Amino acid sequence: MGWFGGYGWTPTYEALTGSYGLPGVVAAVVMVLELLAPVALALGLGTRVAAAAIAALMIGAATFHVEHGFFMNWFGHQAGEGFQFHVAYVASLIPLITLGGGRFSVDAEL
Repeated sequence: MGWFGGYGWTPTYEALTGSYGLPGVVAAVVMVLELLAPVALALGLGTRVAAAAIAALMIGAATFHVEHGFFMNWFGHQAGEGFQFHVAYVASLIPLITLGGGRFSVDAEL
């Protein structure tokens, strides 16, 4: 949303709909998801749903990077980044999806 050096709503929306070709509604959902799901995970509120939503987002994002191969562009020899990060991210979300937020989460209290 423009915090911490981000581009803000409008430029990000235009990039997602223009450069990446996402429909407007999908771009808006992606942006809201990227704002709210990490907060939910930090609080342990709706952990399984938030983690599954982020995993789905990362799988979708990986499809844009498949053409560059698996590995990230560590040494600047590729045209773009691979999907290695996305696989690692989804793998780190699997325990949260399957086990939930744990005993100290808001979910456990509810």
